[in-house]
Amino acid sequence: MGTVLTYQNDEDRRFCEIALDGGDRVQLDLGKDGLVIKRLLADTKPPLLLFEGDPDVVTGMCVALLGRQPATAKSALDVLVSVVTQLPSAMHVRDAFRAAAEAL
Repeated sequence: MGTVLTYQNDEDRRFCEIALDGGDRVQLDLGKDGLVIKRLLADTKPPLLLFEGDPDVVTGMCVALLGRQPATAKSALDVLVSVVTQLPSAMHVRDAFRAAAEAL
């Protein structure tokens, strides 16, 4: 299971960085424009965009993942982090989120 390295979930910013089991580091940034997930590379290289989804897509994903749980049970960032930490690599994250967005 992946390890959360940084996490901020308040009015100013909803952000998380995760080290995945396969060695990749990914960053989730959730804002008013939706969700951006990037693979973090070496310090000298720019991050690689894995997924970008607008607020409607992100809401649909979270609703599908929460099922019948009350909406107040978890924040959207918590729901997304719980999924990403279970995936072994950045490419698995990319594929899972793209497939989920297409299924909506």
